[in-house]
Amino acid sequence: MPAYLVADEDTSLWPHIFPDGRERMTRFAYDMEQRTLLAVQIETGPVFGWRDAEPHELEDVAADVSSNEPFLDPVAWDLEVVNALPDWAEPIVAAKAEALGSAPAA
Repeated sequence: MPAYLVADEDTSLWPHIFPDGRERMTRFAYDMEQRTLLAVQIETGPVFGWRDAEPHELEDVAADVSSNEPFLDPVAWDLEVVNALPDWAEPIVAAKAEALGSAPAA
């Protein structure tokens, strides 16, 4: 069964400083087995909510997550490891899988 490290409203959001110098809160789903970031959304504010990260933004957050290694001690980062993707991440992962011509992991 897959295990995902999740940063979102149910755990802690992930603060990230983007190349433009602005810090924004993100939420992500990270595949613990594949050691890869599957989905990232960036908070746009209380009115607009969230937007999917552009590929370069996902890469930037992935580098941040990789260098900080929250997957080694999720509790210390106030994150959670779960067996299913959060609802917000499912369509992102499904769309990526469809674009690559493969089925998403169950």
